[in-house]
Amino acid sequence: MSEFYEGSLEELVKHVELSQTARKTIEGHYNMISQLVDNNFEGKVEVFPQGSYKLNTAVRPHNGSEDDYDVDIVVKSENIMDPEELRNKIYKILINHYGADKVEEKKRAFRVDFNGSHVDVVPAIDSQRSDIEVTNRKEDFRLEYLPSSPQKLITWFKSKGELSQGKVSLASIEPLTPLNGNCRLSKVVKLLKFHRDNYFDEHINSEFKPISMIITIISGQVIERDSKTLEEALKNVVNSMRRFLEDSKDECGIYHIFNPINKKEDFADKWTTKVELKTTFFEWLGDLEKTFLFEVQNRQQVKEVWSSRFGEDLTQNVMTKSMNINADKIKSGELSVVHGQIIKETNKNIEPHTFYGSEVLHEEK
Repeated sequence: MSEFYEGSLEELVKHVELSQTARKTIEGHYNMISQLVDNNFEGKVEVFPQGSYKLNTAVRPHNGSEDDYDVDIVVKSENIMDPEELRNKIYKILINHYGADKVEEKKRAFRVDFNGSHVDVVPAIDSQRSDIEVTNRKEDFRLEYLPSSPQKLITWFKSKGELSQGKVSLASIEPLTPLNGNCRLSKVVKLLKFHRDNYFDEHINSEFKPISMIITIISGQVIERDSKTLEEALKNVVNSMRRFLEDSKDECGIYHIFNPINKKEDFADKWTTKVELKTTFFEWLGDLEKTFLFEVQNRQQVKEVWSSRFGEDLTQNVMTKSMNINADKIKSGELSVVHGQIIKETNKNIEPHTFYGSEVLHEEK
């Protein structure tokens, strides 16, 4: 395993994840909307986050600024009511505060726009068959309730990665606390989503790019929990995705990607009616394999592969930061250079090597 490549992957994760400014902004909007609904809704409600932010798999929008974001908030009414009534109650609260031009109705949520970034507010009620039931606007424009289990999905995701901090809150407003940032599964999903966004940025079929839930579920199903490094975990997931999909096919050759919490929900169900979804997924998977499954020989090789996908500027920036971090570790004696390879230093008495005096690092194995 290359310490340099591992460090480069870690730096790439730092680049793609939400900035601290974005996180503080999200927290402010989350608290504002939560208190707004809690104070103005007629009846008792619970408010909690769901989706990629809570799972700590959110990435900054590919074409936005580093402070752009999106986050999902569930507003669960403890009183059972008609879905139209529930939607109207929450809609009125939002537009009275933000204005109708800032609130857009989606199939399952209301999207509150904040200058390019947004918060999706999902109306829901309690359920006997799942965590909650969320409102959904059907093709004929009528509203219905659909079962959803965002909290069970969080528990499942945590069980597939390392142990993470935080439990589901029982307070009326749950704190906006994502899972442990050190979870390798979260980091792997971030890297896959970033690659996806980059790949489909100028793709002719960009509207068919894989949804985040498919990437998250497959990654959670195939990751090896005993992976010792991010490189090992990432390669394990990417290398296993194609096999997972082949194993998911039924006797008719139809692919299935079931929700691990609700086996009745199949995230690949549209692959049979919109073949482009399946085709573009496997096209993307092929590029993903080229980007992350090559045998790392030296820094120049990494630079060439990553530059072709992520661009020269980003690749150079990530690699430079990784080199600087390793240089500091070598000077402190934490790492050493032996036969052109950066290794972890175990003998505290060995004098630290200098980093920039060893050109043989270009031949790193």
